Amino acid sequence: MQVVTIGFILIGLFLPKRVLALEGKEQTPTQIRLTKLLDRSRITVLSNPDSGRVYGEMALKIAQKDHDRSSIGIAHSRIGYSYLRQAVLDSAEAHFNQSFAVFESIGDSAHMGTVLLQLGSVSMRRRDSAQVVAQYDRAMLIAMAIGDTTLQGNCLIASGTFLARKGNFKEAKAKFLVGERLIEANAVNAKMRMAVLANLAGVYIQEGKFDSAATMNLKSAKLCKKIGDNQTLGQQYVNVARIFIKAGDYDKAIEYCEEAEMVWSEMAFTSGLAQVKVVLARIYRLKGEPDQAILLAKEGVKMHRDGKILSQFFLEGLVQWGKSLCDLKRHDEALPFYKEAEQLNLEIRDRFQGVQIALGLADLYNRMENYSASQQALAGVVGLVEQVGSNLQRLELYENEIVALKGLGKFKEALQYAQKAKDLRESIYKEEQLSVVESLQLEFDVAEKDRAAKASKLEAKSAQLETELVAQSFRTTMIIACILLLGMIAGILWYRTKMKTRQRTLELENKITEESLRRKELEEENLRIRYAQLERQALQAQMNPHFLFNSLASLQSHILSGDLALAEDFLARFSRLVRNILNASRKAGVSISEVVGMLEDYMEMEKLRFGDQMDYEIRLQQDLEADLVHIP
Repeated sequence: MQVVTIGFILIGLFLPKRVLALEGKEQTPTQIRLTKLLDRSRITVLSNPDSGRVYGEMALKIAQKDHDRSSIGIAHSRIGYSYLRQAVLDSAEAHFNQSFAVFESIGDSAHMGTVLLQLGSVSMRRRDSAQVVAQYDRAMLIAMAIGDTTLQGNCLIASGTFLARKGNFKEAKAKFLVGERLIEANAVNAKMRMAVLANLAGVYIQEGKFDSAATMNLKSAKLCKKIGDNQTLGQQYVNVARIFIKAGDYDKAIEYCEEAEMVWSEMAFTSGLAQVKVVLARIYRLKGEPDQAILLAKEGVKMHRDGKILSQFFLEGLVQWGKSLCDLKRHDEALPFYKEAEQLNLEIRDRFQGVQIALGLADLYNRMENYSASQQALAGVVGLVEQVGSNLQRLELYENEIVALKGLGKFKEALQYAQKAKDLRESIYKEEQLSVVESLQLEFDVAEKDRAAKASKLEAKSAQLETELVAQSFRTTMIIACILLLGMIAGILWYRTKMKTRQRTLELENKITEESLRRKELEEENLRIRYAQLERQALQAQMNPHFLFNSLASLQSHILSGDLALAEDFLARFSRLVRNILNASRKAGVSISEVVGMLEDYMEMEKLRFGDQMDYEIRLQQDLEADLVHIP
């Protein structure tokens, strides 16, 4: 499970545009220039934090000279936010504190609440949880006191970000959803919606809802383009790439990484480019190209070192480098990278990467047959894996424990971990099946909605045609009445009109018939699609996963008990049975003799498992030609 990547909230841009013109008064040239500088700072800080800071500093000088305290507070906030974007936390905090002091002196509660959220972002980056909670709580009290629901929404979303980083995704999601509704009820804030969509995407990743996560990230990316926030736009592309990595679509993941690289190259964003290199290294390692992965990891790590960038991607780059070397069986070369990552994480303190490093070290030591060192590496993260790890990390932990314990001759303990791994695999399988069911249900719902929409359109067209037909019949009746009164000449005119009317009526009826046929074709197509889905599910269900897991567990038990001859016989029958079932699933029918062969393999395997507790006998009719008779 990847760590949820939640961009820090764009609190620096919550301050509204500075409006200096008062009712009944005209702006002076100085005020006009000050307004333009503050607006430029607000806009450019997203794509170029340096330029945003310069505009903010220019506005600050003018505001100080003009003794405009409100503008001074906004300018300090703009400058602080530009420093926050560049992770210069001390400078950011200093300017935010000055901004808060100014707004407090003039009694501007709304801006005071916003600046407290900005200070909370600084504390969050410093991992000062107590300070974050205190600042967010104070901001919420101010928002409730002045009845500012937009500020309340911002406070909820900021708190949700904090909770997500602490691993409390359920409460974080609730705060995000409520906060978004509060903001939408007051003003459509594109910047805030961009942030909350990114945060929701992170939560959906933790829930395993990758389609929803990708949708949220792409919506956020669309808003990033709209407001010109290229830094966050690149991050959303990287987030989508990481989702496709989980889905196993590596080509699509590479495509989105290249999009992020293109965006960040234009703004020379070194931290983002280093991140892209590390993510690409992971993709190519998973694709089975360790040499290419090493080159990319090397570039990413070098960029982090040269730029003195401390982040989780620095750690991941070292881990991917080490894993790629392990894939090439260059174990001695891989060890220093894990050790460096382990030492660096003492400063970064990323719990997820800490688990990844420990699991990678344990796997490396197992490959080097240093089983004691492997157990020592695992012992330090057992509690952390249970606290913040995913099921896949737990499974990896158990598998490493099994290898290490077997290497140390502790077969009984290894068997216990093997049972835990077996139970966990079954749990993971059930979760995956549930996810598949939910995905199929979603596809069905979408298809049903499309079908209903098309059917509704067809019904509307049919109703319109029927209305036209009724109107045409009425006109025909009036024409006939007129013809009867006009005599012979009118009769001739009536005859010609009647012919035209009948032609039009036939055309309308033909159209109605065609629309009815189209509707029937649509319903038949839906039935064919549903039948194909059921047929596919039936084929996939032929092999019972529980049978596979039980068979593998029995095989493992025979091996651990030392009965290799029995294990060899069991494995031969198991492989033959699996091959025959898979071959049979591709054919419309199989002979009875083939079915009997598969049944004999299966029963012999069961007899090997249960021994004398069971017996069986297969009977066939004597005159039955088993090789010639086929069944589905």
